[in-house]
Amino acid sequence: NDFPSFRYHLVGRNTTFDWLYIWEYISGLFISYHPLMWPLILGAYFNRKKDNWRFTLLFLSLSVFLFFGFMSLRGHVQSQWTVMCLVPTIILIYEYLMVPENHRVRNYAKFVFLISIPLLLFVRYSVATQPEWLRKRSDRFYDREEWTYHYKENIGNRKVVYKDGYGKASVLAFYGNIYPVAGGRSWHHRASQFDLWKYEESFVGDSVAMIGFHKTMWPTIGVVKAPDEFVHGYFIDNYQPYFHVYPSILEEEQKVAAGDSVTFNIVIRNDYETDVQIIPKEELRFLLRLENDNDEFHYIKLKIENQYHIPRKGRIEVSAKGLMPLAKGKFNATIGLEDLATGYPHGKAKVLVLE
Repeated sequence: NDFPSFRYHLVGRNTTFDWLYIWEYISGLFISYHPLMWPLILGAYFNRKKDNWRFTLLFLSLSVFLFFGFMSLRGHVQSQWTVMCLVPTIILIYEYLMVPENHRVRNYAKFVFLISIPLLLFVRYSVATQPEWLRKRSDRFYDREEWTYHYKENIGNRKVVYKDGYGKASVLAFYGNIYPVAGGRSWHHRASQFDLWKYEESFVGDSVAMIGFHKTMWPTIGVVKAPDEFVHGYFIDNYQPYFHVYPSILEEEQKVAAGDSVTFNIVIRNDYETDVQIIPKEELRFLLRLENDNDEFHYIKLKIENQYHIPRKGRIEVSAKGLMPLAKGKFNATIGLEDLATGYPHGKAKVLVLE
């Protein structure tokens, strides 16, 4: 089935190396597996007893930890993805505790259990009863039906595209009985299951509510539940999806003059199973991103002058013009299609030399 889980978790959501990803993974493991349990876990892993059974359990646990550890070198990894390690780890801890001379370890385990079990019961009880102090701290986890009702009041019978909020999109679909709800993302936002489903391709030509939380960019179209929580977005007639329409620069390397107006030859690929129209409007443009080895960034907007028709799974070649920044040197250039809801530089970077 084309391995969608691997594509989603290990390819689509990953980007480049960042020390923060490694720290997030290690600290997440420390918290997810209970800080007080780690002495028991490490003791069980490094127990000197050697046999094939123990080696198999150890391999099942450590291989998963190490695999996702290596994946954190190139992108965001969540510690709960290693939950499959729990079964072999629990067996190893049990065998470690049953060693007769490990009576101190057993006493420590009893101490951890005496603390953990009441704490776990308290947390479960709090989640089930929803006390006021918890609701104030985690309001977004409660009153989903009321939240969805107010959203539907504002958007009416329009189809819904929720930008940069795949969790909110799922809530609207489930509690609002709105199906399908599309979840789109901008270029800097991580991928989600909605990148595989591409529900928005069935909205072509429809009236759509494009909603999200871009307060500085999008107008307010209604109030949700509280006076200080608003629906931000805008309504679109004759909707055209652009989340999976990918432009790229044709030239592998191009030399241009800094500060000059430059024309780029661009190929646009449509990954949807439906035809897409690129219709010129004020907020629709190509977004060129320049980056050099010194982490210097420049964003250039290339205006779209003509209307284009891109057949399903097809591509076309176009030209677009933009004003180059007053900078010099060699930059990696990527390009995206931006319409206030979409647009992230995509694909293989090309070289742009500013002279």
